[in-house]
Amino acid sequence: MRVFRPPRTFHRLGLTRLTIVIRSTRPFLVWLRKTRQPALHAVLTSPLCYVAWASKKEAALKKKASERDGAQDFVRTTRKYWVSPEDVSGVKQNIAQHLPVFLVERERVKGLVEAAAGESGDGVAPGFAGLTLPSHADSQMTNSVYLDNVHLELYHARLKKAPRAIAIRLRWYGPAPTGSVYVERKTHRESWTGEESVKERFALPAAYIVPYLQCKHTWEKEESRLRAQHAKNDRERPTSGAELKKIKTLFTEVQRAIESKQLQPTLRTVYMRTAFQVPYDASVRCSLDTSLAMLVENPAGGPSCTALERWYRDPSVPLHRTEVTRFPHAVLEIKLALGEGVAAPDWVNELVASGALTEVHKFSKFMHGCAVLFPDTAQE
Repeated sequence: MRVFRPPRTFHRLGLTRLTIVIRSTRPFLVWLRKTRQPALHAVLTSPLCYVAWASKKEAALKKKASERDGAQDFVRTTRKYWVSPEDVSGVKQNIAQHLPVFLVERERVKGLVEAAAGESGDGVAPGFAGLTLPSHADSQMTNSVYLDNVHLELYHARLKKAPRAIAIRLRWYGPAPTGSVYVERKTHRESWTGEESVKERFALPAAYIVPYLQCKHTWEKEESRLRAQHAKNDRERPTSGAELKKIKTLFTEVQRAIESKQLQPTLRTVYMRTAFQVPYDASVRCSLDTSLAMLVENPAGGPSCTALERWYRDPSVPLHRTEVTRFPHAVLEIKLALGEGVAAPDWVNELVASGALTEVHKFSKFMHGCAVLFPDTAQE
């Protein structure tokens, strides 16, 4: 990240993106106090906040590191820990000294500066009028709807650690799925085989999720939609043939599994996630999930999501106490993607040895939720 400069230098420096991160920086706060932009000042005067402008070089790194809404592979070494509520603040502060907060909700922050600059008419971003920022500066609500069938086939396969056991979920950020929804597949592989577990995903507009689950939104329709989308928005990088092939494989395999195994929305996890990561560098990444709850998607004695042609529970249906469980601890994940022979940073080892973390090998929110909310089926 370069030293912060006022927006007047935006075009001259070729700066292309606004990234909100968490860290104290006196030069920015001094500049901010001198500005006469009340909306900007009100949002960003927290002593922990600063705005860093990403240069063309950083934009190129982002382009290489992320394929935006394409299929994305994640291969990392992950260790999970429980954190008691009274230790959450200390753990968060410890991590924030080494990694900035990384917001994942791209729908809200993508193109923030370009939109403001375009409204001004002179290419200068005068503030953030009309733009909606997340209400939580360092965390965002994360919803994941897990699919399974009435026999909890995917749950049992993962419980038995069957080779290439999968979990399929629909994830969105924020209270309501108004933008893109990520269709994700996690494939379990035992480490002794020399293979790593993999998470892959692609994005669909929320309106296409039900047709996709019903196998009515086929790959041919999705490919046409993607091509039309890129043709309409000339700011977006066209999806390459290799990317389309990758998305097609994941799209069709997940849809085939949904049809053959009769998968339907079964369990949802909801939590506030604070992600820590240096932008465009996934070598060390941490995520801290608080206010974790799991709930049943299909109400007892009522019509299922499938019958109502929904892909998540109707918010107007009351939630019975037996259909929700609230987890008493925060969940911390430390994800490392280091080269062979490279040791974890000292601060990570010190945090692990601090006594504030309780390691829980391969803890799964999905598995825990199924065991608690569907005890009879989970024990079959």
